[in-house]
Amino acid sequence: MPCVFHCLDFGLVSEWFNTSSEYLGYVKKPFQAVALRDLWKCKQSDWDAAFREWGVLQLYAGVATAILSAVIQVSRGGNFLTAGIDLVVRIIMSYLMAHLCWFSIVRKGGCICCLIACCEGTPILLLWGALAVAWGILALVSSLSYVTACAYCFIDAIFTAIYAVILLYMGICCLHIWKKKGAEIIPPAVEVKGPEGGVIGATQTA
Repeated sequence: MPCVFHCLDFGLVSEWFNTSSEYLGYVKKPFQAVALRDLWKCKQSDWDAAFREWGVLQLYAGVATAILSAVIQVSRGGNFLTAGIDLVVRIIMSYLMAHLCWFSIVRKGGCICCLIACCEGTPILLLWGALAVAWGILALVSSLSYVTACAYCFIDAIFTAIYAVILLYMGICCLHIWKKKGAEIIPPAVEVKGPEGGVIGATQTA
């Protein structure tokens, strides 16, 4: 399967927006495909579903962390309005990232989206998985530095550690999805598609 670079593809944005109601359904009713107790298992019958459920957990963890951060900020004398704005922005970003990750990995089968541009291909799954595992490890290490930073910071450290574990599992799921799709590292060809979806350039890599 060739790696495809979509340029100025407004249809991609529309496709992402059209999945909003579907993804919100997963957020409202999590663990329908995989029970929470089964998410921790090293073997899954459906790694796509497992990744989706971990993504929803990532969203919940992000929202909980944002609320906790706002409470700590206000309790330490911070401005209430500033803390409120920061809370809203972080919650919105948590949702956008969770929805985008699900769309990129599960719906598109591996892509890196940036507004109206997208690089799509199986090797992207390997990149996503490796980055998620690396971020999870770094977050786990950084959580240790929060423990003694302030009187309440140990709570933030716990939430950061939980978020790190979620990232690790998302990365593991993504790597299994990559293996399921053939474990391709170098695509056989690279194509560039324009706004109308037509191929405007192509090259063979193998």
